[in-house]
Amino acid sequence: ASEPSLSILVPSTPEDAELPRVIPLLCLLSDFTPPWSAVLWGTGEEASEGLMDAGAIDRNGVFSVWSLTTIPSQMWNQKMICTCTAKENSTGRSINVTVSKETERRDAGDCGIVFYAGLPCIFSLLLIQLLILLWRKCPGRGRAVQRQKEIPMRQIPQ
Repeated sequence: ASEPSLSILVPSTPEDAELPRVIPLLCLLSDFTPPWSAVLWGTGEEASEGLMDAGAIDRNGVFSVWSLTTIPSQMWNQKMICTCTAKENSTGRSINVTVSKETERRDAGDCGIVFYAGLPCIFSLLLIQLLILLWRKCPGRGRAVQRQKEIPMRQIPQ
């Protein structure tokens, strides 16, 4: 049997958006075969089961199940840590994953690095292309090829 995977899905909200009154958290236990049992939610003080689906089986006989709990937004704003735990019936072994508002916000902050590092690189590439274009149009003195005798053009009267 393969080692199960456990993850918590948190809704993303822009920093200036108002949070809903309750924050839904979804715990997904996947890639497992029985005897893994119920998924429990912990908020530091208490543990509860939350709402759990009946599960799904893929064509390889591997199970997936999710559990949903809701947290009041006031508690979420106080940087509460939520833990999702799955237990194996036969051995008592368990796996868990935690999430908090801090970890959610930290993951969203990496885009600034791309902007501040990428923008100068793009600007530099455009500047290099412009310099190459100008150099081709206006070669340095003494390097221009002298043309043969030019024939002056004149206007033919009609």
